[in-house]
Amino acid sequence: MSDTVRTWRHIQQRYNLVGSKCTTCGQVFFPQRVICPDCRRKGNIENIQFSGKGKIFTYSVIRTPTSDFKKIAPYAVAIIELEEGAKVTAQIVDADVDDIQI
Repeated sequence: MSDTVRTWRHIQQRYNLVGSKCTTCGQVFFPQRVICPDCRRKGNIENIQFSGKGKIFTYSVIRTPTSDFKKIAPYAVAIIELEEGAKVTAQIVDADVDDIQI
């Protein structure tokens, strides 16, 4: 599958934070999964809409970016633990990189 096709296929779940939840064990996943890695075939997967609220689990400040990102440097990239339990990687925007805390 080409990268362009893959990108467009996943836009809905990325922009709307749609993931999966195993109704058997309660695990939540982002991006979506079709099978629970814990329950395997016993698991029952359903789609879940994440609230978009969470806390910073860890982050990194990029001060020496590639040429494509020089205009926005320095910028922060973080792993966010959503309220529902899944973790997503995202760029932190509208915040001073020196004020970001775990």
